[in-house]
Amino acid sequence: MSKLTREQIDSIYYGLMMGDSSKDLAEDFNITPGYINLINTGRRYKRTGWTYPIRDTLSCGHDIPDDEYIFPDPYTLHI
Repeated sequence: MSKLTREQIDSIYYGLMMGDSSKDLAEDFNITPGYINLINTGRRYKRTGWTYPIRDTLSCGHDIPDDEYIFPDPYTLHI
């Protein structure tokens, strides 16, 4: 498995916030759904200022309009 780029991690975070499935995200980035779940729970590529899990299994975030959601700084990345 290759290391993910910052842009790929940003895209995964965004997908998780929008409620995309781990399976779909994993296929998009050629990684396993389990690795997406590690990112979702903050066990991989954890960022300061974020609350984990990013995507709650009960609430996927689709009800939050983009213009009302304040996104944390995507460049505060701890690898």
